[in-house]
Amino acid sequence: GLDTIDLYAPIKNKGQDGISCLRRVRKISGHMDSVLSFDCDRRRLITGSVDRSVRICDIRTGKSIHKLLGHKGGVTCLTFEETILFTGSWDMSIMVWDLVHFTRLAFLTGHRGSISALILTPDAVVSSSHDGTVKIWSKETYECKHTMELHSAPIMDMKLDEGQFIITGSSDKTIKIVELRNQTVLIEIEGPDPIHRL
Repeated sequence: GLDTIDLYAPIKNKGQDGISCLRRVRKISGHMDSVLSFDCDRRRLITGSVDRSVRICDIRTGKSIHKLLGHKGGVTCLTFEETILFTGSWDMSIMVWDLVHFTRLAFLTGHRGSISALILTPDAVVSSSHDGTVKIWSKETYECKHTMELHSAPIMDMKLDEGQFIITGSSDKTIKIVELRNQTVLIEIEGPDPIHRL
């Protein structure tokens, strides 16, 4: 179902057509509703769900390590590095979590729409929202340093390019490339249809 995640690994022998086949090696479950977001490293798989929870699982065994609660809406996006996890939600907030003690470190507010994407840079957390804005937050103080009003409709997706540019896609039918250092829009591309994924 949508409340589980299946992990696959390539089968060692390739098929006659030279294409590797996959086999399911693990099924991870635990959420009470659909999984909306996930991120992983070699040890952990972290998932966010419509059920408003975040689950941390051991990627080798599939067993749940911990469940984090706090959002009042589905967890739409998440990202982590080492011991710090950032989660974004339909409730328009971003939460910062300690992955060692499983405690909430900060509660970031300011967006006026659902959080659609989170990106980490060496010194900042960048969030995009359905309110059409992108915010840059300090990783040290968790304060909002900059707000960019980029789109006239929800930002549906955001990517980081070369560590210094963000690319946003919106339901206003535009894609924008922005230099993070000075928050300047470098390129704007308009298409015929709303942008849902980059």
